[in-house]
Amino acid sequence: MLRRNIHRKFPFNTSNLYLRIALGGNVIMLSRFSERRLLAVMMLSLGLNMTELQANRIDILEPKAGETVGWGAKRPDVRFDAVANLSQQVDRVFITAVLTNMMTGAIDRVPLFDDGTHGDTNANDRSFTNTFTVKDAGDFQLHFKMEWDINGKRSTKHSAKQMLHIVLMPYVQILGKRPGVVPSVSSSHAVDVAVLTGPHGEPLNPVPKDFRLKVWSNPAEKAVNIPTVIEAENKVVLHFENPGEHEIFIQGEMLQGGIWVPSETDTLKVQFNQPSRWWWVFGVLLALSYVFFPGKPLKAFKIVVDNKESKTIKKNETICIFNKNNDCTHHIVTVKLDKEVILQVDKKGKLSLKEGVLKKMVTPTPVELKKNDELNVNTKYRLNNGSTLSIEEPGNDFKEQTSRFFPNTGIKIVFLLMGACLAGYYVFSRYSMGGF
Repeated sequence: MLRRNIHRKFPFNTSNLYLRIALGGNVIMLSRFSERRLLAVMMLSLGLNMTELQANRIDILEPKAGETVGWGAKRPDVRFDAVANLSQQVDRVFITAVLTNMMTGAIDRVPLFDDGTHGDTNANDRSFTNTFTVKDAGDFQLHFKMEWDINGKRSTKHSAKQMLHIVLMPYVQILGKRPGVVPSVSSSHAVDVAVLTGPHGEPLNPVPKDFRLKVWSNPAEKAVNIPTVIEAENKVVLHFENPGEHEIFIQGEMLQGGIWVPSETDTLKVQFNQPSRWWWVFGVLLALSYVFFPGKPLKAFKIVVDNKESKTIKKNETICIFNKNNDCTHHIVTVKLDKEVILQVDKKGKLSLKEGVLKKMVTPTPVELKKNDELNVNTKYRLNNGSTLSIEEPGNDFKEQTSRFFPNTGIKIVFLLMGACLAGYYVFSRYSMGGF
């Protein structure tokens, strides 16, 4: 059967047993005809034709088949990128993107360029690019048409058709931006972001659960904190590591058919100025320098009896008058009393009567003090033997002061606060959260 069909389709000259077969424009002479050799020649000719068809093709880089493009505040720009893959040298080659609106049937033809313009990186490398601002949202059918000339003869090839989807979706906007102003920020910077919808920028509330924020910066940030629940207004925090100018990018993404589709990107430039470590060093040294200033003089009282004998007592000390009580810190024993008098200064610096009889000399009648009553400076009191006891300020010979490490004088407090402010400024500028 195969031999009969071959005889009908490919007649041959019986005088020289040569077979002439015309396949794909090629004429092949066969001797010693056989069915197996004929099949091999047919397959070879078919392979040559398929190779030629595959060599002249259009490789589509952008957009991907079935790609979805988000339309937020403004009409999106769709990038077309295709490569002319030709098997031979040509005089000229052209590629055109053909976009058909599936709803209205409107057709847009977008020429692509290989001249280093319109987004083309290198001229004359057979990589063609251009961008097109879409006019409507919806579903579009896209294919590419390639034309090339060889010796004045033009050939044409079309790519396979693919779908392109343009969808309306929410978008984001950075709040508080000032045109032409690059704010200085610390290592952690908070940015207020609003989620809007429509051409007039109306707040979107509530925000769909399938909407999320994408945040990054250039140079890259150290970390980003994005709210887990997106609302109409949000606060995102970026943590920078390297000083200098950073450009922040914030983008909204909506889940469409299992793919996160981005809308427009809003940007903000900030300047991260890391303070010098000398602020910290100088601040710490200034704060610690307060210990070199003398402390506040201790609270003390000079006890004088009959303008003859005196003792100075200070906080947490006691003085015994008449008896030499081992429990007292100081003693005045030259005075003879019916009952011993003990005075004490408590930890708060209050001088009071602990034991004994003591009267405050006021007119017209002296007032007897009770136990724990306070004694006042520059005041005179009477002992039970008629002697006078005076309470005075300690003289210049009393030099005792509080600890140098306790900031209880004005100059100590000033130096401590100044140093703390300088060190705090460094810490705040480097590690704290800054706003606009």
